[in-house]
Amino acid sequence: MATTYTSTIEVKCRKEHTCLGCGAVYSYPFFRKVKGQGGSAERAKIVAQKNVAAVLEREVDLQPCPTCGLYQPDMIGQQRRRRHVIITWIGLVTLTALLIVRLAYGMRANEATQFISIACLAAFVAHMLVERSNPNRDLMGNTTLAADRVAEGTIQFKPGRVGPQIDDFINPPKSTLHRMALPLLLFGAGLAYSPEFIRSQNHWPLNPDCYPPVVGAGDSTRIYMDDRINSVKGYWRGSPNALLQTPDGKPIMEANATTNQNDWGSSISAKSSEKNTGSTPWVEVTLPAAGKKDLAGQTVHCVLDLKVDFPEMQGSSNFVTHHSTMSRTVDIRVAPAGSGTRYNQWWWESSLVGAFLVVACGIILVKAARALQRRATPTRTFV
Repeated sequence: MATTYTSTIEVKCRKEHTCLGCGAVYSYPFFRKVKGQGGSAERAKIVAQKNVAAVLEREVDLQPCPTCGLYQPDMIGQQRRRRHVIITWIGLVTLTALLIVRLAYGMRANEATQFISIACLAAFVAHMLVERSNPNRDLMGNTTLAADRVAEGTIQFKPGRVGPQIDDFINPPKSTLHRMALPLLLFGAGLAYSPEFIRSQNHWPLNPDCYPPVVGAGDSTRIYMDDRINSVKGYWRGSPNALLQTPDGKPIMEANATTNQNDWGSSISAKSSEKNTGSTPWVEVTLPAAGKKDLAGQTVHCVLDLKVDFPEMQGSSNFVTHHSTMSRTVDIRVAPAGSGTRYNQWWWESSLVGAFLVVACGIILVKAARALQRRATPTRTFV
């Protein structure tokens, strides 16, 4: 295993700003611990020195101007950019995880809709609070704070002259994309919730045992059996049968049914952690298309029989194919023909677009904060 070296440099200097509002020149102590890593001590030191140069050029502390009380654009922009980056990353990770769980049938579509729309709405609120946070709203209070720091010796300055142009820096102008970011985020949250709104408006019933939960004539849905199995690497295959009955038990017709069809052959290569993997067998049921027996608006019993084969460990290095039979009866409230397909398609489109807007608008806000940083006059550093 290669050795990684770390070099740490302590930065101690003063950071000097020229105020955009009044032209005052003021400075304050600036401290940082900067690290660099590399395959050798010399390489780690070189990387650390490069990082020091970047820190001295880009990073600042929140310190108001003693003359006019203005926090400089690079101070506010740096704070906003960091917070927008954190919110965007949290949103990206959360929404990706929810979409993966939904794709893996770990959560029903209607449940995932609630979590995704809440995540989108939370991202909107968090970004909005960052945007609304403006340290320059109370210039008088900022001036008092700066005066205290001057008295302590923390801030040193040469006074400037306050002019009417300071108002331009209290509420900096925004680009069109910047102004659109928050409304688009709110739209994304509404779009993520829209599948449930459309479902309720069309009175499509939910089936808590089905994935997806809306099932119409001609639609396919996955139903998990009540029993679990433990097999090598989670392998299993089955032979399903699905019979539709009326609520009083009279047979209606057979439904098309499919299931998992793993083929493990005569040998399996598995890690020790994969030799006893739990899984729940399932059956994919397709309801008959609307015809002479239109099931829309009816509740039917779906009687499932599943013959399951799966490899089970015998001893430390051998396996045998185990056979099992499972049965389950599920009530399905049937929606109009094709409703489940339309619901599922709209769910994926709206959820993906909502997640995309969270990430895209987060990037827009990060770039807007970076643009605000660039409005500031260049800083100087000195010992």
